[in-house]
Amino acid sequence: TGLNPGTNVNGLKDVNIPIGITVTMDADVAVNTNRKIIVDGTLNGTGHILSLSGGNLEGTGTSLFDSLYCGLTSAINIGANANLTSNAIFLSTGSNITPGTGANIICNNLTNQGNILNISEGNFTVKDNLELTAGWLRLTGNTLFTLTDTCWIKMRGGRIRNYTTNDITANLNVRLSDNADSLVNDLSL
Repeated sequence: TGLNPGTNVNGLKDVNIPIGITVTMDADVAVNTNRKIIVDGTLNGTGHILSLSGGNLEGTGTSLFDSLYCGLTSAINIGANANLTSNAIFLSTGSNITPGTGANIICNNLTNQGNILNISEGNFTVKDNLELTAGWLRLTGNTLFTLTDTCWIKMRGGRIRNYTTNDITANLNVRLSDNADSLVNDLSL
């Protein structure tokens, strides 16, 4: 309460931002242990990076970042009606993102490297680049997944699958690279 955890959140208790409170990041922050940043209020990291090496971003509030990096065993588990906006979201092998019902995630660039990423709830918008490097994107449940008309899909061994009758809004250019022949049969929008 009232203490600045610094730029490295290591071995501390979880960082909790309650409803009605706004915290502004004035530097890049790294979470290096299995700690949580729980945002039920507002976390304004505009212009800064949140790097999760082993921790989680959770809560039902609003989070804004320049870039959000998720390393091995880290996760983004935002709850119902939460809002997450980031210029770039990078998910490395072993990390995951789970939006709750009514959650809104907006990013310019989403990179999924080596994960089977299941999106089953919420609204997810990618504006500029969706890159799947040996990763999968599975759309199930009640997801509205939107790729804007300026979005490029870059696939390097990745796959996109829609397992139910979701709304997928797409009017885009598709760029397939590396093993493109084997990917075309798995891409359906």
